[in-house]
Amino acid sequence: MLLNPESQYIIRYQLRRIENINIDQSVKRQKLVFEEDWFDKLDRIFIYLFTSGFVVYPLLAIKEADFSNINDKFISLTIFPMLIVFGIYVIYRKATEKRLMKINTPFDRQKNRQILLDYAKQQQLEIFRSSKECLIFNEPVYHFNSLHKKSIVIMVLDNVIYFTVLVDRFRFNLPTMIFHHVLKYDLKKLMSEQRP
Repeated sequence: MLLNPESQYIIRYQLRRIENINIDQSVKRQKLVFEEDWFDKLDRIFIYLFTSGFVVYPLLAIKEADFSNINDKFISLTIFPMLIVFGIYVIYRKATEKRLMKINTPFDRQKNRQILLDYAKQQQLEIFRSSKECLIFNEPVYHFNSLHKKSIVIMVLDNVIYFTVLVDRFRFNLPTMIFHHVLKYDLKKLMSEQRP
């Protein structure tokens, strides 16, 4: 189902814009499908290039390191591997940022939706959009700056919910590192607590 113009979901703070979410294609592909702005594509390329430096530079430096020097050895065997793992993880998270996480529930669409809306109120999340099949909640990334947001996009169906988390910052949009896992744990726990 492609959302009609009256019920378009648009998140627009400074740079990120999500509109025309295609729910059927998103569920089928297990990935959030929407019309991307040119800036989102440019942002993704910039993040890939920037974080690939965390992989390439340490690899080149390790190749040139003098392992007889204790400082070079320490940096080459501890700091550089951490930078490489961090760079690879950021690239992976950016590539899979729009992948939908799935949570099975025993409830129908209406009950799932109501549980999620109650959860948003309890967690003091901004309910940005609410429709029959899609919810968008916003949460500040930093409590001192409300312009940087995490947007939780949730698709509500019978016996299942799908969600992803997108981040909107001023300069470039790094993906969430662990928040999506914490949210999945919270939502699973929430759904299990609601069982009769």
